[in-house]
Amino acid sequence: MSSPPIYSQSLPHPINRYTDILTSDEWKTCQDLLCRPQWQFGGRSATGKIGEPHWYMELSNDEFFLHTVLPRINAITNTIFDVSRIYANGQSYGMDGQFHRDDYRDHTWTFLLYSTNITSTEPHMLPHNVYLFGGQTEFSLPGTISEHTTGDRIVSIHPFPNTGVLFQAHLFHRGLSPLRYITQLRTTVAFKLVERQ
Repeated sequence: MSSPPIYSQSLPHPINRYTDILTSDEWKTCQDLLCRPQWQFGGRSATGKIGEPHWYMELSNDEFFLHTVLPRINAITNTIFDVSRIYANGQSYGMDGQFHRDDYRDHTWTFLLYSTNITSTEPHMLPHNVYLFGGQTEFSLPGTISEHTTGDRIVSIHPFPNTGVLFQAHLFHRGLSPLRYITQLRTTVAFKLVERQ
């Protein structure tokens, strides 16, 4: 039986939620960048072979996400991360993800920036009604790494705009699609991170 991954004490919780990640100007920049015609279809979870295909945009070399957002993540988490990959995910109705793990090496994390501009493109959704959008990130806990099985308890994080969730990369998770009447993609920007030792 293998040992569970090791994580530092600077981030004692396996799932950490943050609000107001970007300034208003940075949020607009983020929206503009995600409107570029660079979306591709065929992205898959984890190894690239798990789950049904969805939309994605590669962002690993994008100056804004690498030199503005990554330092912000380091600042709000009080941790120094090195990035292994940055990309955007896009899901429309019916594109629910499957439970998967991003990594199970020591000190690996994933940060998801919820980047769908729900309140401006879905005017019937006032901030307190974001729950009507769908698109939660679900975590299946506790799950076991050695047996590759999900857990028996679901924890959901709703995709409030300009919020983020940092979680240990070995946790089983999936992104749900937006609800049927939603007219846009549910987008996140995913940062695959390694905690600097």
